[in-house]
Amino acid sequence: MKMKRHVLPLHHVLRDLQQTKLASEPVNNTPPVEIPPLENHDALEMAKRLLDAERIRFDGDFTAVVQCLVT
Repeated sequence: MKMKRHVLPLHHVLRDLQQTKLASEPVNNTPPVEIPPLENHDALEMAKRLLDAERIRFDGDFTAVVQCLVT
């Protein structure tokens, strides 16, 4: 016995998906928060840790290079 194939037009599927609210759908109800820039010493520490975590090395003064990146 041969099964009959049914074709469902894509525009019907998309319309139904757009009308459906899923439990996992993101909700943007978080109030915006302004984050101030880091203090210089905190920015230096963060840059050092990020570069160190990526195992990025420099010839010469590492602190001077990090200072150039932060300022």
